[in-house]
Amino acid sequence: MQKLYKKLSPFWWFGPFLLMAIYRLKQFMPNSDMWFLIDTGRYIVNNGIPSNNVFTHHPDFAITVQQWATSVIYYQLYDWFGLAGHLALCLLMYGVTMWLFYVYIRMFTQNTQTASLALFAASIIVMQFMTNRPFVFTIPIFLCALIVLKKWHETQKHVFLLGMLPLAALQTNFQSAMWPMLLVFTVPYWFPHDIPLKHELKPALTQWWKRNRWLFLAMIGMCASAFLNPQGLDNVLYTVKSYTQTMSGTYIHEMAPPVITKTEGIAAIIAITLLVRYVANTVPMIPENSHRKHTRIVNIFFAAGTILLAIMHHRNFCFLALGCLPLLIDVLDTIQFTEPKPISNKQARTSLCTIFLIPVLCCAILLPIIPFGTHMEDSITTPYKAVEYLDSIEDKDEILLFNGYNSGGFLEWHDYKVYIDARAEIYAKSVNGQKDILDEYMKLMSGQIHCSEVLSQYPFTHLIAYESVVMAYLDAHPDYQTVVRGNGYNMYVYAPMEEK
Repeated sequence: MQKLYKKLSPFWWFGPFLLMAIYRLKQFMPNSDMWFLIDTGRYIVNNGIPSNNVFTHHPDFAITVQQWATSVIYYQLYDWFGLAGHLALCLLMYGVTMWLFYVYIRMFTQNTQTASLALFAASIIVMQFMTNRPFVFTIPIFLCALIVLKKWHETQKHVFLLGMLPLAALQTNFQSAMWPMLLVFTVPYWFPHDIPLKHELKPALTQWWKRNRWLFLAMIGMCASAFLNPQGLDNVLYTVKSYTQTMSGTYIHEMAPPVITKTEGIAAIIAITLLVRYVANTVPMIPENSHRKHTRIVNIFFAAGTILLAIMHHRNFCFLALGCLPLLIDVLDTIQFTEPKPISNKQARTSLCTIFLIPVLCCAILLPIIPFGTHMEDSITTPYKAVEYLDSIEDKDEILLFNGYNSGGFLEWHDYKVYIDARAEIYAKSVNGQKDILDEYMKLMSGQIHCSEVLSQYPFTHLIAYESVVMAYLDAHPDYQTVVRGNGYNMYVYAPMEEK
C-alpha cells in the first residue's frame, strides 16, 4: 500500500484541478472546430470519406480529410450522447494524458515532490488544449513516442523502437497534419556524443552509425506505417501541401505567434531562461565522454526545437510541456525538499482514497451544475437566427452563402454549403487544387482587397457578416437588405435596386 501511495501521491492536486478542467471544457463546448468535425464524421458514416469538398459551394474543390478518425468518433459520441459524450471523452483523455506525463517525468527524476510539481506545470499548459479537438488524441500519442525514444536511448534495446510504427499509423488517421512531428522527435538523438578529431573521424562515424542505424530504420518504418490510412499519400504529405499556405495566416488565431505579454509569451520566456541555464550547466561536461552528457545534449536540442515551434504559432504552445519538462525537472531537483514522514498503511489507504474520491465527487457534483458555454446561444460562431431564417426558405437550392471563417462549420452541420470554414488549409490552392479562398478571405477581412472585387466574383444570395469592412460595405450598399440582426453579426439578402 505504501509503495502504491508513493507512486500516486504526485496526483494529490488532480481533484481540484479537475474542477478547473470541467469548467473550462464545458465553457468552450461547442467550439467552431467541433461543428465541422461532427459534420464530416456524419458524412463519412453515411457516405464514406469524400475526395471532393462537399461542404462548400466552390465547384470541384479537392479535399483531404486529415482528421477522419477523429471526426467519426466525435460524430458518433455527439449522435449518441450529445455534448456530454464529448465532455466524457475529453475528461478521460485528460486523465490518460496526465498519467503518461507522470510516466515520462519519472524517467527523469525519482523525487516525488519534483515529479508532483513538474506534473502540475505540465497540466496547466495541456489543459489549454484538452477540448473536443484532435489534440486530445495527438498529445497522448506524442507522449508515448517520447517515452519509447527515452526507453530506447537509456537501454539501447532496439525492440522499443517498434513502438514508433503503430504510433505513426495512429497519428496519421487521427490528425495527419501532425504525424511528421514523430519524425522530428527523433532528430535530437542523431547528434553524436562527441565532436571527433580529424584522425578519429572514421571510427567515430562507424560508432555513430552502429548506435543510430536502428533509429533510422525505425524512421523508415514510421514512414511506411503512415500509409496505413484510407487516403494514402495525400494524408502522408498533408503537412507539406498545406503548411506553407497557412503559416502566415496571422488572422487565424491558432496560427498567429504568441503575444509576449500574454500567457504563451511569458511561458516561452520562462522556457528560454530554463534552456539557457541548462546549457550553462552542460558546457562543463563537454570534455566528458558519458551517457549523461549525451542525454543532456538530447534534452537541449529537443527543448530548443519545441521552444522554436511554440514561438512560431499559438497552436504549438503545448509543445513547451513536452520539450521543457527535463529543464524544469533539472531545476526542481536542486531544491532540497523535506522528505515526507513515513506513514502507516492505514494512512496511505486513507490518502489514496482521498486522491481518487475527490475527482469522482468533482464529476458527480459539478458536471450537472456547470452549464455548457455561450456557444449554444446565437453568436458569430453559432448564428442560430441566421439558420432559422435560411430554414424558412422553401427553395434552398437557390441559396449561395457568404459566411465568416468561424461560422462555417456550424452552417455545414445544418446542411448549408459555405464559402469558407475553420479548416484553413483546405481552402488553400495547394490542397484544393482550384483557388486560394483562404488568401482571398484574409485579404478581404484585412482590407487589402475591396469588397466589391470579391462579391463580383460570386452570385451570393445571402451573406452573414460580423463587424468588419464587409459589414460596413453591405450596410452602405443599396443592393443588400438586412434580414437578420444577430448577436455580433448581421445577415443580408442580395436584392438589386431594379428588382425592388
